[in-house]
Amino acid sequence: MPAEFSSAVLDAEPATVRPGEAVECAHCVLPVPPGLIAVERDRQFCCHGCEAAYELIHGTDLAGYYAICEQLDTHPPQAVELSDSCEEFDHPAFIERHVRMLPDGRCEVRLLVDGIHCAACVWLLEKLPRLLRGVVSARVDLARRVARVQWDADAVSLSTIARRLRSLGYAARPAGGDAESDGFHQANRRQLVQLAIAGACAGNAMLLAVAMYAGWFSGIADDHSRLLRLASAVLGTVSLLGPGATFYRGAWNALRTRTPHMDISLSLGLAAGGLMGLVNTWRGTGEIYFDSLCMLVFVLLTGRYMQFRQQRRAAERVAVLRGLVPCIASRINGEGRVERVPVEALVVGDLVEVRVGDALPADGTVVSGTTQLDESLLTGESAGVRVADGDSAPAGAINLTAPIRLRVVSTGHETQVGRLSALVEAASLSRTPLVELANRASGVFLIVVLVVAAGTLAAWWPTGVDQAVDHTIALLIVACPCALGLATPLTIAVASGQAARRGILIRSGDVFELLSRRGTIWLDKTGTLTTGDLSLRSFHGDRSVAPFVRTLEEGIAHPVARSLARTLGCLTARDGLSEPSPLPDEFQYFPGLGVAGRFGDMRIECGSRRWLESRGADMSAVELWLADSPAAATTIHVSRDGRVVATFLLGDAPRDEARDTVTALQQAGWRVGMLSGDQSDIARAVARDVGIEPSRVIAGVLPEEKLEVIRRTSETEQVVMVGDGVNDAAALAAADVGIAVQGGAEASLRAAKVYLTQPGLGSLTELLAGSDRAMHAIRRGLALSFAYNITAVTLAACGMVTPLLAAVLMPLSSLSVIALATMQRAFPHSSTMATNGSRP
Repeated sequence: MPAEFSSAVLDAEPATVRPGEAVECAHCVLPVPPGLIAVERDRQFCCHGCEAAYELIHGTDLAGYYAICEQLDTHPPQAVELSDSCEEFDHPAFIERHVRMLPDGRCEVRLLVDGIHCAACVWLLEKLPRLLRGVVSARVDLARRVARVQWDADAVSLSTIARRLRSLGYAARPAGGDAESDGFHQANRRQLVQLAIAGACAGNAMLLAVAMYAGWFSGIADDHSRLLRLASAVLGTVSLLGPGATFYRGAWNALRTRTPHMDISLSLGLAAGGLMGLVNTWRGTGEIYFDSLCMLVFVLLTGRYMQFRQQRRAAERVAVLRGLVPCIASRINGEGRVERVPVEALVVGDLVEVRVGDALPADGTVVSGTTQLDESLLTGESAGVRVADGDSAPAGAINLTAPIRLRVVSTGHETQVGRLSALVEAASLSRTPLVELANRASGVFLIVVLVVAAGTLAAWWPTGVDQAVDHTIALLIVACPCALGLATPLTIAVASGQAARRGILIRSGDVFELLSRRGTIWLDKTGTLTTGDLSLRSFHGDRSVAPFVRTLEEGIAHPVARSLARTLGCLTARDGLSEPSPLPDEFQYFPGLGVAGRFGDMRIECGSRRWLESRGADMSAVELWLADSPAAATTIHVSRDGRVVATFLLGDAPRDEARDTVTALQQAGWRVGMLSGDQSDIARAVARDVGIEPSRVIAGVLPEEKLEVIRRTSETEQVVMVGDGVNDAAALAAADVGIAVQGGAEASLRAAKVYLTQPGLGSLTELLAGSDRAMHAIRRGLALSFAYNITAVTLAACGMVTPLLAAVLMPLSSLSVIALATMQRAFPHSSTMATNGSRP
């Protein structure tokens, strides 16, 4: 244990426990239940798991862990009592998918560990070799909560390692994507190293250039001049042949495939400047260009790295969707025993058990049990779905109310989530970035430059070889399309940064170009146009039953029940009925139908009309109450002793700004429609409230059908999709621009090109106006770049640009584009939400 940790923590005398006094657990510092307090013991524990973890840590001389926790003002996670053997970790399918065999015979696995929250957790977990014989090493990435564990399979099993982690309070599951993740990190590290080398060369070359330019004006000794020129040549050569080799490889691949690409023009300009610089360094006279070349390599590589990160985000979209399905399933074997297996081991026809609160591991058919499923991540709708024997159930749905058994009908990529992942991946790969315009233009420009360069060399050859070569090299240097390559990405980067400060996160560079055109905007209903939460829209009848209904609904894990209980809590408090809710003497829950309870001599039942009618309730007052009720609301009736005395109507209310936003979009020239997986009457009622034409409402659609609508629309016009659920992910990825709103599912955020971090839809109109301003800035930058190149090439061909002047003009053109990009105000701080739809 490090010396700086106080020994007082370890040597403190245990406090005396007095009856009735609150006691903290000696391990996790949580309160100890009164039934587990043993006055005769020195230390108290909230559970047997914490007691076992405490003894294990002290028994292996790792008690310094508690000192670190105290120093960091944190506490260990609560340990768990082991109720299963973690046998799924030793399954052959799990080993094949997640475990890597090392050359020395050891095994390695990457585990996503829940409960890691501070440096003390890292310290303890990296001492795993001392806690368990056979573990060779453990390295923990705190930011990603990933532990890389190596062990000797002959000495200890992976399930034993998982159980030991659980005994310490850390639940482990496979991190997944090991090879893909390793490949990304290696490529990321390689590009960062190249960027660092290019930056170091550029910085030092610029410092040397300052000294040489100062000497050019005030005089410099020949020895010093040669030394500075030689040092610049070394830095330039390192930059051009090291990090700069990226452009040469790109140019070679473009030539092999006969594809015009900006890398060809860039490589030609960089190579011409570098060769001329080396020749002039050897001759001891003339311009050497290395300061400009090093800086250009650094700036261009920075843009390439940003593009690489964007491609990585596209791959993460698919990984998030696949993560919706659990990695472990409870399969029932031929003997009727439940065994824990990885989902990769499931095959069509297997029987699996799904407990309450678990996600379904595969698409299947219910063969035993009745429950409510939360399919909101897949459908976007908050209401639970009742399933019983014979009903189909999708992978990724959450079981809410009762255990069920499921017969597997599809697994892996064949499930609904798997197909959705494939759709998102295909849509992501089909995108065309904005910079392709510059690539196509540079291909034509390259041919023109080569022809003009050859003509310049031939025209000036009769005047002398040196003069002809100087003019040709000057032309190739000033013709380097660096400004053209910088104009678009720099303007996009600046505009994206301004948008981020306004709460608009833009993940793709072509967003501004696409949003500057007009077309159709499809809006999801639940969570986008509406708040996504059921709230009380209307109430009729006797308010005195509210506390009893609230008590019954609080005991049910169902979205409608939770919403009703929360709403009734506010209602009873407002009506002065905030005393503790009464406890029922009897409680009965009927999944998918209703709930009943007895409070003394009074019996309360609440549920659907059909269910109450089947129980003989008097419904005479209901028709009058529902006559003037809001359309498309979820209706809950309450009967007291066989007579309906109250009716609650719950609805997903439109956002306050939804109508103003729809109006602004329509005035700006956009056609606005709604896509919803909800029932037609509910969707049309919301559309009417926010001002969307009924003809542009498509309801009751599945994720695949949403995708088909987007694809069909995009065949004839620009299409934008705004949504928030996993069911929107494929449509968001396939749209020209996908926009995810705050509070959306992670899969929708990954699939979208734009994420609005501010609540509501107000940022949507600001995004459209800012895109117009950004495109104006991009066009100005491209126009300036083309004007510079055309003018510079013409002057160089006429012999009016010397190599020295070319070395000055090349960075000046780039600096002018940088200045123009940084001065734009696409998303000014003082801007207000655009409500009139006017274009700047």
